[in-house]
Amino acid sequence: MVIKKVLGKVKKDLKKGKEDSRQMKCDKEIIRLTGVSKIYHMGDTTVRAVDGIDVCISEGDFVAIMGPSGSGKSTSMNLVGSLDMPSMG
Repeated sequence: MVIKKVLGKVKKDLKKGKEDSRQMKCDKEIIRLTGVSKIYHMGDTTVRAVDGIDVCISEGDFVAIMGPSGSGKSTSMNLVGSLDMPSMG
């Protein structure tokens, strides 16, 4: 999954290890996720829907969340909107 500034540069590649958001400069930040994970347990199976993402979005940013099916887009938005609680972070 990738969060992009529309008509701008890539803001954050959410694949683990790509960037450390604690070093990201974020003027007038309105959203920050640091090390956020959401893990579901279904019987013996563990599903890591979101795994340690770091994101910082500033006031005035216009962003798009893009990625293939099952990459964690909806889960991330549910965490940002407080519709779901993170397992960690």
